[in-house]
Amino acid sequence: MNRSAWWKYVWVWLVPAALVLANGLWLLALRSAVLGRGAEAVAQLKQKEAHVKELERMVRELSETQKRLSQLQEELTRLREQEMGPMRQRLVPFLQEVVLRAQKVGLFPERISYAARKDSKSGLVHFTATYELTGSYEQLRRYMAELEAIPQFVVIERLGLRGEGSAQSTEISLQMVVGTYFSDWDQALLTQLGAQEASSATE
Repeated sequence: MNRSAWWKYVWVWLVPAALVLANGLWLLALRSAVLGRGAEAVAQLKQKEAHVKELERMVRELSETQKRLSQLQEELTRLREQEMGPMRQRLVPFLQEVVLRAQKVGLFPERISYAARKDSKSGLVHFTATYELTGSYEQLRRYMAELEAIPQFVVIERLGLRGEGSAQSTEISLQMVVGTYFSDWDQALLTQLGAQEASSATE
């Protein structure tokens, strides 16, 4: 068949060819759209999986934080009840410990005075005992170790040398301030001790 015959029957083959081409283009576009949606779905899936992992991590951290908070609350309760309990239960034993442990190493507290103040932030009562000690360096060192071993809550708040001493003397005179905290204010007990009431702490 010559070229003129092809052109004569062009309408016979051109329409099917156009349909085939159109179908091919449509399938190509459909494939691209499907692949695009598939890639988008995969990306969304990965993003959601990452969010799930992040939420799971946050839940684990929250659980651990709650456990730590519970432990801290238990420790705080124990600290308040046992080491910072009521003044009437702890004050006399506290003072006995301070004096007896000094005597244990051969020291005798002198010029003892007491002071107490309310801590407005914590609600606790801060109590201090101020006294003087005279002894050798080794005795004073051992006494510091004894104070640290007291089961109650005790803070060595201040140490100060008293007088200049002499070159021949091996003894040292110190003024000490030791403190502790109580959960309440017992005015009758403080009055019996002659404790001075300091201004409440607000800082």
